[in-house]
Order: sequence, then structure tokens, then C-alpha cells
Amino acid sequence: MIDFDKSWTTYEQSYVSELMVIENDARRFIFEAIEIEEQIAEMDTQGIEKDAIEYAEMRTDFLSKLGAVNSVANTEGKGGS
Repeated sequence: MIDFDKSWTTYEQSYVSELMVIENDARRFIFEAIEIEEQIAEMDTQGIEKDAIEYAEMRTDFLSKLGAVNSVANTEGKGGS
């Protein structure tokens, strides 16, 4: 039983460490996405046209960050439901 307990502890440490790495990576992309979304909202309040190049670039960057969050969070690559 002692050997099992040691093995389980080693497994848990590895598992929790990996979860922390995933969480930190995802959080970084989420914070970046939030910053971009705030900039887009500011553009909206300023009346910048949605077909403006800068606005389109911000939306593209925002969607890219959301994709990065998904790729970090979805480590098995199964996607969808």
C-alpha cells in the first residue's frame, strides 16, 4: 500500500502541475482577448465604422485569441460537444 500511495502522489503532482500550466496559458489568452474586446467596445462607443480596417483587424485579433484559448484548453483536440 505504501508503494501505491507514493505512486499516486507522484501521479497527482504531475497531473496538478499540468493543469496549472494549462490554466496559466488559457488565462493569458483570455486576458489578451479581454483587452482587445475592450478596445473594440471603445471603438463602438466612438462611432468607428465596423467596416474600417482597424476595426476589422481588431476583430480578427480577438477571434485569434479566442481560438488560442480553445487550443490550449482543448488538449485532446476533440473540439465540439
